[in-house]
Amino acid sequence: MISDLIRIHHAAYKDDIPFWISCTEGLDPILEIGPGHGRVTLPLVKAGRIVVGVDRDNESLAYLERILEKIDDQSRQRISLIQADILDFQPEIQFGGVIIPCNTYSTFNSEDRSRLHKKVFSCLKERGSLLASLPNPKRMEEILTELRGIDQEESPALETVITHPETGFPVQVSSRLRASSEGLLWDWIYDHLYPDGLVERNLVTVEHFPTTQKSIVAELGEAGFSDVLCLGDYSGTSYSTSSPYLVLVCQK
Repeated sequence: MISDLIRIHHAAYKDDIPFWISCTEGLDPILEIGPGHGRVTLPLVKAGRIVVGVDRDNESLAYLERILEKIDDQSRQRISLIQADILDFQPEIQFGGVIIPCNTYSTFNSEDRSRLHKKVFSCLKERGSLLASLPNPKRMEEILTELRGIDQEESPALETVITHPETGFPVQVSSRLRASSEGLLWDWIYDHLYPDGLVERNLVTVEHFPTTQKSIVAELGEAGFSDVLCLGDYSGTSYSTSSPYLVLVCQK
């Protein structure tokens, strides 16, 4: 059930969808790292892309498989789902594009990020593209410094309210940031509110590993990428330390 709450929570965010569709035009087949419940995958397939999705989470992939059973046969034939760790994935084909949406990129620590770059480079066709998004690394580092300078955890901040798919009761979605030994722990708190006052809480924690834009560009160069464009949002604005995101557009 927690998987369903995560899916419903994130389904409303669509600001980045046109970017992934536009930037993958002509790059088939596309390898998507971390498709999850298909928030980006399904629009790509509907736009005509050929997609291979690789994810470690069997539960989210099982949901996506059920959704794919309901779409037309032509679209269904354009997508393949594989449960695997991308660092261990051994593809049988090369891809015109590799995408890493939804902040998945920043969940790789420094060592694994280096392995990821090499894996992606080897998976790409000549002149193929890597597209990835992550929270602004400068802001992540600032938050981590702030958190390590205080003695107590910050209180969860209410983000939104969604409807529980089984009971129809409200679920309050809150977030909280905490410091870990290596990075930043991002807590998503789902409070299922019952009419009798009972609160059922589910907690999902994702660890992100701050780095710098300069380090990322250098690491990509070491992996063999010759052209790295850094954007600050999904509309094509150049990256700055005040940008909401760091969006990478890299060519082999």
